Amino acid sequence: MPFRQPDPQSRRSPNRGIRRIFIGSWRGWLALVILGLTAAGVVYMKKEVQKTAKPDFGREPVKETIFVAAGVEARITGADGDLFEIWRDGARIYFHRIQDGQHLSKADVKSVSVGGSDYNIAVRHGTDRDIFFCYAIRETSVYRNPSPVRFGQGQPGNNFDFEWISPTTLRIRYPKGLGYVDWQPITKTWSVRG
Repeated sequence: MPFRQPDPQSRRSPNRGIRRIFIGSWRGWLALVILGLTAAGVVYMKKEVQKTAKPDFGREPVKETIFVAAGVEARITGADGDLFEIWRDGARIYFHRIQDGQHLSKADVKSVSVGGSDYNIAVRHGTDRDIFFCYAIRETSVYRNPSPVRFGQGQPGNNFDFEWISPTTLRIRYPKGLGYVDWQPITKTWSVRG
């Protein structure tokens, strides 16, 4: 009995009867499937699902890769080349949106081994290349100075020279002096002096 015609004498809504038949039909079909029975004209086919690799949305194009150590690398990414990523053993462990509109290059990234599998990385950016971020890599944790370090603001010149003078100290030369950024291992923070 496919669908009942509503009885004009009945107080029930016509939809109520249809729902019962639909729900009953669904339950009947489910019972057939669970019990492994088939009814005339009813066929249950298992749909084959093909597994495909999911596209990697959210990843930015890689502009440059900087080798830090075995299994550790820094990547300059993004359409504008102003995003910074740190990778360890094939997994991204840190992502920083510098996004100052200036392209970073390998010359703007310097690293030093602290010992074992620990490393410090410095990144120079900004229009005058006078703004610095430092990253301490400890296993799979990364500690970044919370605000950018800027020496020599408003002074002539750009592309300030910077280098690691010890495993925990970055020296920055600007036209009228020197600045330092130090890693504090006890507090796991960066400090600025100079």
